[in-house]
Amino acid sequence: MQTAPAQEIYGERLFSTRQDTERERLDLLAQTWDPATTAHLRTLPLAEARSILEIGPGAGSIADLLAESAPHAEVTALDRDTTLLRLRNPRVRPLQADITDAGLELGPFDLIHARCVLMHLRDHEAVLARLVSWLRPGGHLVLSDTAELGFPHSSNADYRATMQALSQVITIHLGSDQNHGLGHPARFRQHDLTDICLTTALPTVTGDAPISLWWQLTLEQARPELIRTGLVDAPALDRALHHMAQPTTHELSIALLTCSGRKRQGQNQPMG
Repeated sequence: MQTAPAQEIYGERLFSTRQDTERERLDLLAQTWDPATTAHLRTLPLAEARSILEIGPGAGSIADLLAESAPHAEVTALDRDTTLLRLRNPRVRPLQADITDAGLELGPFDLIHARCVLMHLRDHEAVLARLVSWLRPGGHLVLSDTAELGFPHSSNADYRATMQALSQVITIHLGSDQNHGLGHPARFRQHDLTDICLTTALPTVTGDAPISLWWQLTLEQARPELIRTGLVDAPALDRALHHMAQPTTHELSIALLTCSGRKRQGQNQPMG
């Protein structure tokens, strides 16, 4: 009887900062999603902010953008592992901490932003409640997470099987939900946030596009676990990687759903 895989935390083993290709993978992720994130954030009154929290900053590109766009704000960049954080703006304060730590007390903040963080947390509901409590009345929460809107419908069997295997791996090992972004508007309403806005970005996997290169590195890092699922073998995985790298390939994979909402004036705020 096969032993069930142990539950782990994102970055603890899979997609660890100790991986040789993780810095490059984070840079490609930023190239893929930063334009959509930037466009959404710039719809908010950033210039008025005095305190901003960026959660899971990766290499730090959005933390730097927030500091540049909010010239009077202190920006805190919080991550469990800040090894690969490269900050340009001196007003960004790195903070190595675990957002799932119930004893962590921060805030209040005028803006809290997290991209592709809550989708990888098993206790995402508790974390969401904590983030809302850290907002000042009138402050904005911006969360970006994904939805699987492409690969299940691909005509390429190797690509479908490989992406299905990856979805299974991160769900079982990490507790991740690649469709987590779909539920953000309802969650924001449950927490009585107002001015809710949802935007989407759905890039194409083709040739040397950043998302195509990001997927290739992601799949290579997870290769042993993918094959262990039995959904894909090594030759099929190699064919899928070759398919993704072709300039004649045009596949969809995941969409980034970015949701923002504002805390009502008069709502309780934490001591700080």
